[in-house]
Order: sequence, then C-alpha cells, then structure tokens
Amino acid sequence: MKNEEILKLFTMKVKIIKSSKPTYWYADLIGNVFNVEYFNSRDYLVINSSFESNHFIKIYDAEVLKGR
Repeated sequence: MKNEEILKLFTMKVKIIKSSKPTYWYADLIGNVFNVEYFNSRDYLVINSSFESNHFIKIYDAEVLKGR
C-alpha cells in the first residue's frame, strides 16, 4: 500500500485555524472541529456531516487534534 492509501484508512479530528481565502466554505468557522479523512496531499474530506455534497478543508488551514 502507498502512504496515501494508508492515510485514507484513518479518520481524525481537525480544527480550522484559518481560511486561506475568504470564499472557502469554512471561512466563518474558524475554531470549529470536524471529522475528516485524508483525501490528497492538499485536502481533508469532511465526513459524518450533514452537508449534501462533499466538503474539503485545505490541510494548511487546519490543525490535527491530538488524541483523535
């Protein structure tokens, strides 16, 4: 298995620490915590959410919480 494939097996909690662009859906949600999984080298995919479509968080806009 490749590293990216292994990472996709794990879910984690991340906290939004910033929004690189004011147009990102999470721009007004700084400090909120989301369950995510690794999607690619740039993005996390939000899981277990009430969103109707996929929502992504830029890796550099979030902090992985310890003790997932």
